[in-house]
Amino acid sequence: MSTINLPPGVPAYQPVAAKTPTSPNAFAGSAKDIQDNFLKMLMAQIQNQNPMDPAKPSEFTSQLSQLNTMKGISDLNANVQAFLSQIKASDFMGLSQVVGRNALVAGSQFDFTGEPVVVGARLASDATDLRALIMNDLGQVVDEVSLGASRAGQARLQWDGGMKDGGSAPAGRYRIEFRGAAADGGNLSVSSLVASQVVSVGRDGDALQIRLADGRAVGSGDVIEWLK
Repeated sequence: MSTINLPPGVPAYQPVAAKTPTSPNAFAGSAKDIQDNFLKMLMAQIQNQNPMDPAKPSEFTSQLSQLNTMKGISDLNANVQAFLSQIKASDFMGLSQVVGRNALVAGSQFDFTGEPVVVGARLASDATDLRALIMNDLGQVVDEVSLGASRAGQARLQWDGGMKDGGSAPAGRYRIEFRGAAADGGNLSVSSLVASQVVSVGRDGDALQIRLADGRAVGSGDVIEWLK
């Protein structure tokens, strides 16, 4: 069996001493370590080449080019990671400014405390005779608001707690449901939206998380619209 004399400082693989890595990066070195070892290997190759058949300059140029490419990718990756960290920090600071504002998100339940509540609907197609039904926690309809003909997209309304019998709704949890007919005669696809005040902003891993006054936690991308 032939023996390869490695230059000083370049570790050799020893089957007896080899161990299973404890993590995916157990055998990974820094970009500087890889660069230093590469240069040592290159010098060893030059010193031990066959003088009767020396390596062509283009071969060394190709290897150096590969080294530069590898180092460039490593540096680029480090710069991108630093840039992404700055963006995440900036997003977090920017999102903290919405504490106290109302976020309109998908949902059907809301807490009425005596203050007007903004609710809405997302329509997949035009609707005729769109109606919003407000129900209490027993499932009883306490109010019904007609929105008439509505175009596809988003429709909104503000419920002030007035009930269809002329009274005022007591504080508590309510549910919103939209009903109507599609203008084209097909089935109407509609989803409800409910606004709630933002009480805090935090992180769930790398994702930003918004906590609402009604107890829900949503992502920043789940917010349909920011309200005052």
